[in-house]
Amino acid sequence: MRVLLLALGTRGDVEPYTVLARLLLDAGHTVEIATHPVYQDIVKGAGIPFGRIAGNPELMVADAGASLQLMTLSERLRNAPSSFVPWLGRLAERLRPAFDRIVADAWKRSEKADAIVCHPLARHIGYSIAEKKKIPFLIASPFPSLPTNERCHPSLFLPALLGPLSPWASHRWANQSYWLALRSTINAWRRDTLGLPEWPSSDPTVWGDAAIPTLEGYSERILARPADAKPCHHVVGPWLRPPQAAWTPPDALRDLLAADGPVASVGSYYGDVVIRHVELAVAVALELGVRVVVSRQHLSEGSPHHGSPSVCVVDNVPHAWLFPRMTFVMHHGGAGVTATAARAGTPAVVIPYTPEQAFWARRIFAIGVAAPPLFPESVTRDALAARFRRALNDERMRQTARALGAQLSADDVSATVSGLFSRYLHTSPFVPQ
Repeated sequence: MRVLLLALGTRGDVEPYTVLARLLLDAGHTVEIATHPVYQDIVKGAGIPFGRIAGNPELMVADAGASLQLMTLSERLRNAPSSFVPWLGRLAERLRPAFDRIVADAWKRSEKADAIVCHPLARHIGYSIAEKKKIPFLIASPFPSLPTNERCHPSLFLPALLGPLSPWASHRWANQSYWLALRSTINAWRRDTLGLPEWPSSDPTVWGDAAIPTLEGYSERILARPADAKPCHHVVGPWLRPPQAAWTPPDALRDLLAADGPVASVGSYYGDVVIRHVELAVAVALELGVRVVVSRQHLSEGSPHHGSPSVCVVDNVPHAWLFPRMTFVMHHGGAGVTATAARAGTPAVVIPYTPEQAFWARRIFAIGVAAPPLFPESVTRDALAARFRRALNDERMRQTARALGAQLSADDVSATVSGLFSRYLHTSPFVPQ
């Protein structure tokens, strides 16, 4: 079977698809990941055939998130009922000019496909192609994306201000803001290119009658599957590359790790605000006697930390190799890096810059494997120092993190995903009508 994986989004959205593609290849399928050119090296580097889809969401998300990085917590709370737009809505608006090319590229890449597996951001495209070609279709989401009355949509900063209606309303707003921004483009393509009927104003891929098989790539050990989820909605565990024990570190990193004392990985998201936070975090860690591993992209060219004997500036180190060797990890709270740190059994300090990142930051704090989230507007030397000390000295947190890491490492996510692929692509496929 020739399976096309449609992956729109940032690196954190696309990289997990290389794991899914490898499972399909191992099962004997022919596979291609269709995604943006900026991720070509990631896909090909994993040994997966690459198909080009227009656009560069890295730039779009960085732009859409700029206002969130600068927005104060009080402003977020005051604007909560309308703040669903700043991320998903603004991202969709930024995507719309490129979407004519995106749908054309996806349709071209699907010419020989016998099945479609797609990211939620590509669900309207994937569903339409599968409907036209009458082939199996399923959604693979690296984050919790399905409507539920148990919790708000992770991409929104929407506190429970509306009582029991708040979670459901947040999912309605999140999905509708994205769909309405793209509706005219999708419907024109369905009508003029595919010869299919136009869709209504309510997103049919979420609120219609179809029970679309969906695999969600997070662990129930971190976030429970909603009790109101449909039987075809599965929480399968994170899609992470296996630890690369054979990876050879550069000499500078090897020497830093060989020294005595605590060592931390300090990294984050995009933009000038992030660089200022990371540089402050490195300074605070050094004051506490912690050696630091930091990505080159998170330091300014004139940073005083370049050349420090207690700082190793790296270009590309596999997190699955690095994190188990760290005393703690500071990161931005993305789904992938959160899951990788959790599997490593390493405590975390999180500075979230988007609502989804804040969602994960709160979650791992709640289960006892991270310090309290530190929002961008509250980043100070003292606030960082307090959280670093807790990650260093809170033995209960360290034991909880180690226990969770052992459980996640033992989970056979590959077998679970492979079984569901077999079920929904062969035994009882879902074919859009």
